[in-house]
Amino acid sequence: MVAAQHSFTAATITAHRDAWAALRAMPQLALIVVGIMMAEAALQMGLAHVVPRNSLFGNDLVSIPYYALVTPYFIAVHRFILLGEVTRHYRLPWDDRRYQLFFGWAFTLVVLTRLASLVHVLPQHWMFKFIAVVATVAVGVVFSRVTIMFPAIAVDAPSADPRHAFEDTRGHGWYIFFLFLVPFIPSVLVVALVGAVAAVFRSLGGLMVLVPVAGLAGIIWLTMAVVIASRLYQWLGNRLNQPG
Repeated sequence: MVAAQHSFTAATITAHRDAWAALRAMPQLALIVVGIMMAEAALQMGLAHVVPRNSLFGNDLVSIPYYALVTPYFIAVHRFILLGEVTRHYRLPWDDRRYQLFFGWAFTLVVLTRLASLVHVLPQHWMFKFIAVVATVAVGVVFSRVTIMFPAIAVDAPSADPRHAFEDTRGHGWYIFFLFLVPFIPSVLVVALVGAVAAVFRSLGGLMVLVPVAGLAGIIWLTMAVVIASRLYQWLGNRLNQPG
């Protein structure tokens, strides 16, 4: 592993190339995940009419099983990028240690993120808002620093834990933060343009164009986030691969 920071242009090209390669290699898994994403979006819309807006964890009643269902896809993409392994069939390996570790840490990050938004149920005071901002920044730092732990778990690295991930990403925090923003800019602009055109033609035709575009963009963005994490692990991972 080489602790090098690649240019954002090169990283953007690599992210799109890797995402396209993964989607072409595993189309069946990708279509299943698109279905899961659309079902999750529909359930979230229905849940919004039932759960109070100031609920701390009520809105995650759907997102938690969503992450449980898409975890096999995350692992499959990581293994494809890093090992060249192609997973052709969708399976939920509930009893698999790799799956349990991956989802367990992902669930922990979701909980931390929700705790950072505690300000919505606290008194409207500047001190609580300040604490919420600090907590949000802290969670963002933690997320950027432990991102490479997930591909390490996916390929069964011997020291895949937060401590070694923090050590490997020391000094690269801002680079990782922007690396999860810059590669998405081109496709976000395209989707925004399509959405604006569809809004002009508020008809069944506009909706029929927007829905498949949104589904395609969703699976591409999801896959890009996973391949970016894989490449970061490949570039920065060192202590994660050393026997504990």
